[in-house]
Amino acid sequence: MADKNELMILTLRKKVMDTIRPKPIKNDKVEELNETLNIIHNIVDLNHELIKESLENGDLIDDTPPFIENLAKETGQPIPKETVANHQNTEAAKVATETAKDPSAPVEEKKNVKLLDKAKIRVLKENLLKRVFGQDPVIEEVVDVLKIAALNIKINKEKPAGNYLFAGPSGVGKTELAQALADALDVPILVVNMGEYGLEQDVTKLIGTSPGYIGYQEGGVLTNFVMKNPACIVLFDELEKAHPSADKILLSIMDKGTATDNKGNVVSFKETIIISTSNLGANIEYIQGLEQAEKNKYRMEAIKEGLRPEIINRYDSVFHFFSLSKEIYKKVANKFLISLANSLKEEHALVMKTSDKIMEFIVDTSYDPAMGGRPARRFIEKIVIKPLADYMLLDEDFEKEIKDHPEITLDLNKAGNVCFKGKNKKILGVLENTKELVARVEEGKFTNKAE
Repeated sequence: MADKNELMILTLRKKVMDTIRPKPIKNDKVEELNETLNIIHNIVDLNHELIKESLENGDLIDDTPPFIENLAKETGQPIPKETVANHQNTEAAKVATETAKDPSAPVEEKKNVKLLDKAKIRVLKENLLKRVFGQDPVIEEVVDVLKIAALNIKINKEKPAGNYLFAGPSGVGKTELAQALADALDVPILVVNMGEYGLEQDVTKLIGTSPGYIGYQEGGVLTNFVMKNPACIVLFDELEKAHPSADKILLSIMDKGTATDNKGNVVSFKETIIISTSNLGANIEYIQGLEQAEKNKYRMEAIKEGLRPEIINRYDSVFHFFSLSKEIYKKVANKFLISLANSLKEEHALVMKTSDKIMEFIVDTSYDPAMGGRPARRFIEKIVIKPLADYMLLDEDFEKEIKDHPEITLDLNKAGNVCFKGKNKKILGVLENTKELVARVEEGKFTNKAE
């Protein structure tokens, strides 16, 4: 690989030399020519490592290469148009990139992914209901608007395929529904945690930093992703936490269906579903004596206070998520336990069963309507996964038992402690400090303080 890269570097050097080589001049200008050529050599040498690293990573520079920019500045000569064009983000450049990685490897054609395939839309509701619990009305509304979007009969065809706001309490399935949509439609998803863009300088990372700043050549997190995946879902999680300067980017995307990155590339979002989530007004969900329609009304007022009208007006639909009942929470907890059981079977050929007592214990102990479904996952990690890992890795007797009989049952013993049972209900391990962990949950320390 090193020899191939060196050869590529020498080729690039020659192209640069050929591109900016001065026209034939008289002998009295030889000294001036030598000085110019020395400048050229020095600049190429200075950028040797940059070129080498780009080639090794398989990334040809998308814009005017820095060494040519420097060359132009030093010599005062304009950058030839053909030089710039050869390094822009074209299909030819992508082929060259693959060749630089491995010249013998066949170049894979980019699949023409369709965002809203009719066959997938027909079974979309069924697939989403399997993933997200307690939000059936929201799922029905989402599927209805996507049916219309699939027909592409919207008034403004310049906009993205959909602009949606998922509003509601934390942990009730907003992010999960967005991810479930991506899986059901078989398209990639970019999850942008807007809490990480609370400062104005952070927001520039979405479309790329300005020339002269670190990371300029990397482009933008958002624009790079959509350029590579035109048919996709972009999730702006907890939108209200972002710096107000992010609104300018969002307005361009939601209204015009485009965003311009730091290199001047206009990126199309027309085949993209834009989803924002927000917790604004979530506390209203827990007010007693209000009908759901009234709660939604007050929540919208809170959203209007927290987000700019220009942003709100560009959403095609606002979906209000509900808090989880205890019955729904039980389904969420069971889903996590099933995932754990599947993982144990795949990774260790170990079958795990769960008793009714332990399920009721998990629900009764960890349920908090204000926290959504996430406490169930954290609780299971604490009282099941952590002690189970300790036994599997550190307890030789436990290891021998499950090797001879690869099946365990998660249960509670008579003292109310979590335990693992093997063949013939033999107790293989007990979490003696179960009550202490439960006390920490009740004190509200469970989710905020590490062990």
